[in-house]
Amino acid sequence: MSALFTINFRREAYLLEVSRRRRRLIALGVWVGYFGALMVLVGLYGLNGASLARRAFLIERQTMLIRHARDPALGSQLSAAELGQVEAAALSTRQWRDRLGRLGNLLPQEARLMGLTANPQNMSDDASKNALSLSGELHSAAGQDRMQGVMKIVSALGADSVFKGSYHDIRLASTRISENGVVQFEIDCR
Repeated sequence: MSALFTINFRREAYLLEVSRRRRRLIALGVWVGYFGALMVLVGLYGLNGASLARRAFLIERQTMLIRHARDPALGSQLSAAELGQVEAAALSTRQWRDRLGRLGNLLPQEARLMGLTANPQNMSDDASKNALSLSGELHSAAGQDRMQGVMKIVSALGADSVFKGSYHDIRLASTRISENGVVQFEIDCR
């Protein structure tokens, strides 16, 4: 006589073994993934370091070749006027950075800068190259004098050491009051 069904008494042990293998496999996968990503990151840092070392070697070699060359160096090939232009350009970037940084501190919270134009007339003389035109909006509270807020901005720019040192004439060029009470202004710094 054959049995119609059989009872597997080891089924629970088998399921425990399968779940234990699955946990070990997942832990092994996480471990391999973590250290694999770490090795990729270390490898990228190594490649970057090797590239930087090669670039430094090339620049040192070029510098040594220029020093030992019989031709005059680049600095002696430039005229005094050209060297002055290079120095002025290098100094100009620092001055503009200082001006723009101070401008953010000088504007009140109610004011919003809408535009900034350096050398608005696109002239080639030195005084025009340094010119600056600011345009913006001032949202004043009800009951406040709108023009007084704009004039405070102009006087703050004129009193600031960075702007006073760069510009001898800071003036309000134009204003316009919109229907909703917003004052649009333009300030010229020359």
